[in-house]
Amino acid sequence: MNIRSRWFLLFAGLMSVTMVMAAACSSGTSSGDKTKTAAAGGPPSLGLHLLMGKSTPEIVRNMIDDISKGRIAPGELIARKAR
Repeated sequence: MNIRSRWFLLFAGLMSVTMVMAAACSSGTSSGDKTKTAAAGGPPSLGLHLLMGKSTPEIVRNMIDDISKGRIAPGELIARKAR
């Protein structure tokens, strides 16, 4: 983790516990999940589209393209509240 990331965590009142760089990324929701929900008459799934708005498909396409070209790498940061 670089110094900038540590500064943002400290500014937010958090301390880094671990950071893992992932080799692959998953959207977390398959098209099968959406089909089952729609067939059951339930509400649409909660997802990034609600958080990011109408530009979500374009942003996700660009992200996937950048990951496949090695420009960026997905990662996971686990933090805890500073005491």
